[in-house]
Amino acid sequence: MSQDTLYLAKNVCVRPHHDDPSTFEIAWGEGCRRESFVTESAALASALATAPAEAPSDHEVKRLAGVLDMEAADAEELVAGLRDYGLYRTEPDDLTAAEDRWLDVAWADALDLHMATRDSIWVHDYSGNPKVMTRYFVDRNVQPETPPPPRYPVPSGETVQLPPVKPLTEQFDSAQARRRTGRNFRNATLDLADVATILDWTFAPRWPADAPEYHATQTYSRGAPFVAFALFAGEGAPAEVRRDFAAYQYDPIGKRLVYRKSAEISAWSELLWRQDYADGAPMLLVVCADWKQFMWKYRIGRAYRFAFVECGAFMQTALTVATGLGVSAFQTPAIDDAAFCELLGVEDLDLGPIYMAAFGRTGSRR
Repeated sequence: MSQDTLYLAKNVCVRPHHDDPSTFEIAWGEGCRRESFVTESAALASALATAPAEAPSDHEVKRLAGVLDMEAADAEELVAGLRDYGLYRTEPDDLTAAEDRWLDVAWADALDLHMATRDSIWVHDYSGNPKVMTRYFVDRNVQPETPPPPRYPVPSGETVQLPPVKPLTEQFDSAQARRRTGRNFRNATLDLADVATILDWTFAPRWPADAPEYHATQTYSRGAPFVAFALFAGEGAPAEVRRDFAAYQYDPIGKRLVYRKSAEISAWSELLWRQDYADGAPMLLVVCADWKQFMWKYRIGRAYRFAFVECGAFMQTALTVATGLGVSAFQTPAIDDAAFCELLGVEDLDLGPIYMAAFGRTGSRR
């Protein structure tokens, strides 16, 4: 092998293979250019996991010959093969300025996700309204081999039946024009019919009448991957619910709230990284993504981005309905995921909190 400098490819990963944990997968590259191979040799996996980012080729041959206890000729052949395969490069595979910036702010995990999902051979495709909205970029849509997962279950337990919704008489464009962000929920109140109206229009399926599946908010996921929780606190909360920072799961079919648990906190800001813009609000609405449902339909890494867009669409409906009711609202995705998961009694990898909104009628107490 001629004397030259070898550079390790970008985004090298060494891990147990998911199908057979006794073997090892060595992968590198990104998106549709990602390559990998599987080896049974723990010594080779270890040697590649500790490979230098840059080294003269003869040094790498000598290193591998030593750690793998092989002849120099065999090590030279191995290095040549790995170079032809792309694990070793003859030119540096440097990070871009933007990628390097992510490392500057200690966000390596986000950089890994970005590398893994960009320029993917799997693309979003909703033409013809397929069951799975993912297409292999050359010639075919993914065909599901299993039925869609069932909706996230509504638990049994203490229940609050919601009353009929209030009529919404204001024109849609007028309500949209009046929408403002509210930050002062001092002395705010909310009655149970307000809660019912916001939740019903936002999350209850409405059409067609014989078998409802479409929501007021039209998204391709049709709402199934999202689960709503209503949290209540303070004297301004409806009299029918617990007021001790209590979390309820909304049942969009039974039109009811099911109690989950209460938080041992004194203000909503304890769930919001000490930000106090929701303090005093009688209700928080928390919308979670059911990843099992969502990833069944969108089988690409970029689907995480779609979750925020589609979830945000439902939240925009909630804010518009609140405006039509004369209820102030403040919404944000900047929430303490771990704190909300603990309160809701869910695992973030199964049911992930995406958006939070605070609601309340400002003014005197009822």
